[in-house]
Amino acid sequence: MKSFHPVTVLIFFAAMLTPLMTVNNPVYTAVLLVGAILILLQVRSGRGLLRELWGYLVIFLIMAAMNPLFVHRGSTPLFFLNGRAITLEAVVYGVCSALRLTASIIWCRAFSLVMTSEKLFCITGKLSPKISAMLTMTVRFIPDMLAQGRKINAYSRTSGEFPDDSLLSRFRRIMSVFSALVTWSIESGVQTADSMKARGFELKGRTAYSRFSYHTEDAVLLVLCIASCAAVCTISGRLNAEFYPTVKYSADTAALGAASFLSAAAYVFPTAFAMVIGLKRSRRSLFRKGEK
Repeated sequence: MKSFHPVTVLIFFAAMLTPLMTVNNPVYTAVLLVGAILILLQVRSGRGLLRELWGYLVIFLIMAAMNPLFVHRGSTPLFFLNGRAITLEAVVYGVCSALRLTASIIWCRAFSLVMTSEKLFCITGKLSPKISAMLTMTVRFIPDMLAQGRKINAYSRTSGEFPDDSLLSRFRRIMSVFSALVTWSIESGVQTADSMKARGFELKGRTAYSRFSYHTEDAVLLVLCIASCAAVCTISGRLNAEFYPTVKYSADTAALGAASFLSAAAYVFPTAFAMVIGLKRSRRSLFRKGEK
């Protein structure tokens, strides 16, 4: 997924998030959740992956349990808790809502891993160089600030300026680290602005370098994403599920119900295609490195 063109990546993730924001349908939610997990497994590497997946599971369980505990609507009581009915409809709605939230979080997490500052600059650089530079500096500033904060904190711990571990001493150390971090942030911003101005950033006719290029696979993925999104938007108003007072679909005909399942299945193709091409390009790059 990381090897696709930035515009393709942006449209792909927008197409994946569209049904989660417009359609309240458990079939779509389940398909997109599985796709989000598979894409995350492909683009996420290193330690902490299992811990991150467990975190998403905890979010899902908490959100699924909150709705039946606080909402007691529905016509099918399962059992009573402190005199209040826990209904089947509230449980189903809680599970579906938790699936939508979890899928949205995972898709956004995968997007943050794929859409780097370089790709963001590639998209917005030609439209508005100033906005592009501001966005790129903002995206880069957050991890740099966190890394610099850890360095300053480590130095303050070993400098001996705050020897005791009292509450007042820790508060003074935190304020000292914060003050040094703010000073570093201002100086870094001024240096970056001066450097960009010295390199002719505001000159007219300035061109932007981009190492990304379109391929046939990008065009195919764009067509699949647009087709899937168009299929959803065509009948999105009639795909929503109703949970109260009983669970049922808005689709009142067999043809519309079949169309909802087919349009949901259409979202399998862009995700599968992106994964296959991503694996193919990864293997190709590894093979080239092995030859060198």
